[in-house]
Amino acid sequence: MLSGFFPKLSLRYRILSLVFIILSAVASIGVSKLLDSKGLPHDVSGDDRDIYIYCEDSAGVRVKPFFTSDNEFRMFIPCTAKEWLWSIPKGASLYIDGVLCNNGDKMTVTDDGKEHAIVFTLDGATAEWYMTCMCADNISVASINLDSDDFDTVIKEETPQTKVTANMTILDEKGAVNFDDTCKLGGHGNATWMKCSKKSFEVKLADEASLLNMGSNSGWNIIANAMDPSNLKNSVVYEAARKCGYEYSVGSQYINLYINGMYNGLYLLTEKPVVGGCVLFTNDLGNNRTRLAESEYAVPVIENYGTNDEIRYYSIKSAPSGAPNNYFMEFDRYDETLGETSSEAWFMTDKAKDLGETGYQVLIKYPKTAKQPEVSYIMDYVRNAEAAIYSEDGINPETGLDYRDCMDLYSWAMSYLFMDFFAYQDYSAGSLFFYKKGNDDLLYSGPIWDYDKCMTDDFYSEAPFEWYEKNNVYLWYGRMGHFDDFRDQVIDNYRLELSPILQDIIENKLPEWRRSISLSEEMDEIRWRIEPGYEVLRGDLVEKWLIMRKDLFDSVWIRGESSPYADNIYP
Repeated sequence: MLSGFFPKLSLRYRILSLVFIILSAVASIGVSKLLDSKGLPHDVSGDDRDIYIYCEDSAGVRVKPFFTSDNEFRMFIPCTAKEWLWSIPKGASLYIDGVLCNNGDKMTVTDDGKEHAIVFTLDGATAEWYMTCMCADNISVASINLDSDDFDTVIKEETPQTKVTANMTILDEKGAVNFDDTCKLGGHGNATWMKCSKKSFEVKLADEASLLNMGSNSGWNIIANAMDPSNLKNSVVYEAARKCGYEYSVGSQYINLYINGMYNGLYLLTEKPVVGGCVLFTNDLGNNRTRLAESEYAVPVIENYGTNDEIRYYSIKSAPSGAPNNYFMEFDRYDETLGETSSEAWFMTDKAKDLGETGYQVLIKYPKTAKQPEVSYIMDYVRNAEAAIYSEDGINPETGLDYRDCMDLYSWAMSYLFMDFFAYQDYSAGSLFFYKKGNDDLLYSGPIWDYDKCMTDDFYSEAPFEWYEKNNVYLWYGRMGHFDDFRDQVIDNYRLELSPILQDIIENKLPEWRRSISLSEEMDEIRWRIEPGYEVLRGDLVEKWLIMRKDLFDSVWIRGESSPYADNIYP
């Protein structure tokens, strides 16, 4: 399709193409290096014989030395606005550049880039090291402390399931305590958990709380961005969704994460895309809290196993009163072993296929422990909507239902637009959420989630996703693209909302984010043995890709220009 176009390119497109090719080539080399890096182990052991620094007004935040070699360590100091004090084991002596430091003495060494001679004696033994301090101001801190055996249980699981008790302290970017309480900590992720050394986590609070000026929720994720060394992709997409007014958009904030005093890297704290996270249903009759409390009485039942009529529901001896009028669901690739690892009810659809081969389950994330009548109700509702989507004229031939009578055009078109514009690569493996609200006949798409594999590449391949290429979109999203009114809605969503929002993100938010995380990225690279400067390089690539991608879409849908790549832009 593109043959013969290149000689006609304008100078602007030639320059942009050359920049992208150079950055892509460098990034491809870096991706292979990142995939091969093993990272340092999660050393969170500790006892009263450890050296560390701490804050008197934030007892939950302590920082242990991170050893980069046999005789050198780094002190990753989270906030220079705080007064950090030394904690030295009883009977031990600590000398810094020949000066004796006592327990409780103020740490006077700053981020000066110098190596400082350390002499430490304990029980008649002497160790000598060199210490370099690194500081990351103007970024929030999350410090999690827990029993080291409990953490080992979490981190060594093949699939994250176990939740353990921990204490979490959060400092905002100015060093003020934002949260300090117990929580439940567990692992998070599928491919990222199995393939990446730098792990993501999820946190369940005892009560809803607003963390770092985000919504008041009980469910939170701590995302490693291990498949996105630029640390920008999720932030860009979540910010764009939020500014578009996309309902239940995920809030996010950068943090430096410490676990039992060990610096674990630069992370993204996000609201969890679940009911109890950023999804806040009102006037619900499902009584989800009661269901969670009574879940021990719930027995999972699978009917019509292995067929298109397969469903999973719960038989509840002590069923809560009231029927749910809100449903929150997720498309997920069909997996025969899901019953062993998932607690959700589910059903199958007739038409939702990936390349015509793999069936999809619809997981019912809410209400928890859905009963058979509830699963049957929403299954019939979704299947009727699907039949309309897959008809030639958008009308269900059996019910006469028009797809516009059961689908919220705006949210599904916005989801499509985000997948297409940002070159989303993860549409075939879950994280595609949709919901139905009580007293509303429409199914809504969202929230947008899990965009670490998009824009420049999909992490698993060294081949970059070129900024001018068309992104294939499957499932219902691609199917609705056959309808004129859906295509018009996609274009309107871009012209009126996404394009100006992206302009603001490119001009203002991206420079702000990149400045704020630059020092943390240096610390993160040392912590995970990533080549120095690689995260900045990946950030450059993402920023250039966004600029070129937006210029391409603007040229066709806003300026009405005849771009050589016009055929690769939907519709």
